[in-house]
Amino acid sequence: MFLINSGWSATEMYRRTVTNLCVGLRYEFSFYVANLIGSWVWNHVAANLQISVRTGDVNQTLFYTSTTGPLDFHSTMTWLRYSFSFLIPTSS
Repeated sequence: MFLINSGWSATEMYRRTVTNLCVGLRYEFSFYVANLIGSWVWNHVAANLQISVRTGDVNQTLFYTSTTGPLDFHSTMTWLRYSFSFLIPTSS
């Protein structure tokens, strides 16, 4: 479990470098998210996570991006699964 107390502005929460992927193969990335803020909190911004996949070279070329959309509030903690797949376009 990775608990984040985010602020009002967009920030990078997590970065991971993955090596030895094969060009032309499709990979899937998935994660679960639970919004811990309930609907009773009056001064809040609904989290909207952006996931980006970039090349590992110096240019950091973006080749996939997606967002979760605003994360809903629930009366009990509810885990939601998000996933996406992508092709590796380059060896870097």
